[in-house]
Parts: sequence; C-alpha cells; structure tokens
Amino acid sequence: MKLPRVEFNIGHLTWDTDIIERFLKTKRKELIELRNRLLKIYPDLKKIKNRDNIRKFLLKEYKENFNEIHKKIIYFHEKWEKINNKVLKAISDVIESKWGDKKVIIAYVSVNSICPRNLKNYTFSVYYKSNVKRFLHVCVHELVHFLYFKKLIEIYPKIDIKTFNEGKRWKLSEILAPILMNNPKIVKIIGKSDIRSYVCDEKNKREILESIPREFKKKREF
Repeated sequence: MKLPRVEFNIGHLTWDTDIIERFLKTKRKELIELRNRLLKIYPDLKKIKNRDNIRKFLLKEYKENFNEIHKKIIYFHEKWEKINNKVLKAISDVIESKWGDKKVIIAYVSVNSICPRNLKNYTFSVYYKSNVKRFLHVCVHELVHFLYFKKLIEIYPKIDIKTFNEGKRWKLSEILAPILMNNPKIVKIIGKSDIRSYVCDEKNKREILESIPREFKKKREF
C-alpha cells in the first residue's frame, strides 16, 4: 500500500489570518470554546478586529518565536518520522479506505492554537507549543478527518462537500474522529484519546448519532 508522508513546515501566515479573523467574528456556539482558548493565549486579539492588524500581530508572533518554532519543526519531524507509516496504515485499515495517490500531507507548525485543516489540499496546522502527546493526537485527529471524508465521498458520490465544514456532517465527523482514534490499532501507536468532542455535549451527541439512521432511511442519502 502506498502511504503519504507528513511533512512539517512553518505556519502559513495568510491561512492563519483567515482562520483567526473568522473565529473572532463567529457566532457559531460550537466554535466559541476554540476562540476562548485562542484569546486566553493571545488576550490582545480581543482588541483587534481589522484583518491587516491581525496579520501584523501574527507576523510579530512568528518573528519573536521563530527559533522556538524552528526547533519544534525539527522535533515534531523526528517524533513523527518513526511512526508515519504505522499511523497512516492503521487509519486506512480502521476507515477501510486507501490514501490514493497522495504523496505528501503538509502540517504547519503554527502560532495558531485553533489547529485548522484544509480538506481540499490535505493540510492542517498544529500549535507550536503543543507537548508531544497533544501534537501526536492533533496530527492523527486531522488525518482521520481526511480519510473519513474521502470514505464518505466513496459511499455517497453525490454528497455536497461544502457541508463538510459545518452543520450535522461536520459535527458527526468531530464526534466520530475521537471514537475512531480509540480503535486498538491506533491506540497501540499513540495511546488512548479523549472521547469527548468539543462541538457538543453528550446529550447533543446522542441526538446527532440517533438521527443519522432515520435520515438515511428517509432519504437514502446521508
């Protein structure tokens, strides 16, 4: 089986700016927790609303912490290189889908603590101050998302990919990712993952999971 490799690069300033600008403005309640974590790290962002000023703020963070970020890129690479193939094969086995022709997946080591992903080009970011356990779990979490949505398209070719980043399909993916990560094949490599999801509480999680079979039966299309 051909497996891609995860490469670690310094954070993408424009992408960071886009994500943080959106999170500062968001009214989606499921994203508030992530925004609050960001503002706890960077309280000065509370006073910044203008995109250009957000970019300047982030650029300053990159410049001031460049040496530490560079060291983390090397450190993360060394840790990940040892398990890359094991992790990607385990995820493929668990989700029952192959990685296809994808050769490289880029992980940006970033000042952005939100750790976003881009499903279209298979990139994601990891916060540079993450400890090893957090770093590994963020990487695996995002990799699971990539193959989970690929599998969804394989099953439902007509599915609207625009719905993958919001609404019930997105919430379901955030609920299922930590469950999939606790499969023994993955646990054997990175240890157990927190089963809780930041997008909803246990009551809402049950409601979402219980609604899926009903919708499938009614529409024959998830």
